[in-house]
Amino acid sequence: MKNSNIKQLVIVCRDYDINWNQFINPIFVGVESGILSLLAHKKPINFVCGDHDTITKQQLKFINKQSQHNDFDIITFTKEKDFIDSELAIIIAINKNIDFQQIVIVADGWRWDMLLTSINLLKKYQSFNPILLGNNNYCFLLQAKTEYIFSDWQLTYKYISFFSLDGEEVIYNFSGCKFYPNQDIIVTSNSTQAISNEFNQQEIAKLTIKKGHCLIFLSK
Repeated sequence: MKNSNIKQLVIVCRDYDINWNQFINPIFVGVESGILSLLAHKKPINFVCGDHDTITKQQLKFINKQSQHNDFDIITFTKEKDFIDSELAIIIAINKNIDFQQIVIVADGWRWDMLLTSINLLKKYQSFNPILLGNNNYCFLLQAKTEYIFSDWQLTYKYISFFSLDGEEVIYNFSGCKFYPNQDIIVTSNSTQAISNEFNQQEIAKLTIKKGHCLIFLSK
């Protein structure tokens, strides 16, 4: 559900087919192969950063050339660093005093450790209502006393699951779903009842978070 009053810091870390229309007043930052995706789709880039260990020397040469034509900074780090590249992008944006209210991390891959780290970033930067976006998954955070209506493009995902962000009890009520519609569902760290629900395409999908900090996963 879009709020046109906000600006999103969109950190693109991977080069794959993205629905670019989903972003709200985006400020694009490129990380690793995500830089190539931004350049290929002619998106305005604020800056790029990383240790460039997943792109070739030829690609890096191309990026350097494009930075001169499109006026964006390239910030390079060594592999020996204390943060993953996507968090470094957040830190740089904050230090540059870039005006944004929400963080979107576009990332994907086969490494579970990196996935867990990215989810931990959602907790660490929860004041920015962060979103984690992958090729087949979409994860976002809702806080207590929040009502949320899903957009049409979100309804194209098959499964929706709910988790507690911090291990504390979460209570939500979900209308427009196939299982447990309009019922208060309690989520704890041991819950499985809130996994793999599905949208009822005949109804408006509305979610109310009554208690706790809730992570919502949409999966294709």
